[in-house]
Amino acid sequence: FTATLILIKTILISFLVKLSGDSKNIAVQTGLNLAQAGEFGLALLALGVMHGVLPDDQASFIILVAIFSMAVSPFLIRYSNQISSSLWALLGDKNAKNISDEYRVTLPQLDHVIIGGFGRVGKTVARLLEANAIDYIAIDQNIGVVGNERGRGHNVVYGDCSKMEILHSCHIGSARMAILTFSSIEMAKNTIEQIRASGFTLPIIARCCEHGDFAELLSIGADYVVPEMLEASLVIGAQVLDLLEISQNDIDSQIELERSEQLSSRGRY
Repeated sequence: FTATLILIKTILISFLVKLSGDSKNIAVQTGLNLAQAGEFGLALLALGVMHGVLPDDQASFIILVAIFSMAVSPFLIRYSNQISSSLWALLGDKNAKNISDEYRVTLPQLDHVIIGGFGRVGKTVARLLEANAIDYIAIDQNIGVVGNERGRGHNVVYGDCSKMEILHSCHIGSARMAILTFSSIEMAKNTIEQIRASGFTLPIIARCCEHGDFAELLSIGADYVVPEMLEASLVIGAQVLDLLEISQNDIDSQIELERSEQLSSRGRY
């Protein structure tokens, strides 16, 4: 039953992603990433039992299937690329490119930076890291953003940064720091709480939109909290480079160059 659940969800999600215009490999990979049962389904089961809509024994069986699907989820996420490529090779589709060739991405093992969210701020930080040959891995929930940015050579993976299985797959235990660039304060709070609750002590730099969020993010475990807009991204980038022991002269020149380039191309943001 677990295999059937995973198969049905993978097929359905892959079909919907393919309809949106993405490639076959991205469609199957997305289907595998989202094939597990969701926590909301467990909440609905609890309500069904509470109101007598679903017998206890049937609810227990469904919960067991859901838990099994969640247990295999890290494997499906980690190997979705290989599974997708093998599937299309088995079906003899010579027109479907291997996703690792079409969108090259690596998962650094040691001394890298994890970037949560790959919008304007995340891209700024990534460019500064790339300029200093520092490994990073960015995580974003928008599959379109992931596909486009991989095509531009950025190291981005699809996933929910507040989920520890995603962070574990990005080797958070050996990362030098985490940078959270979400516009959602709730997303930032959930991610920080998950990281600290799991015992990780790496530095965390977080973006906030409202001044009132500053103290709250610091109180739950963020080491640095930076406000919104262009200067926010530049301050984050400068702090990252400083923590990674880049010389102050190099930091100043790169920040000024980044500022002038972004101002001259403001229409793209």
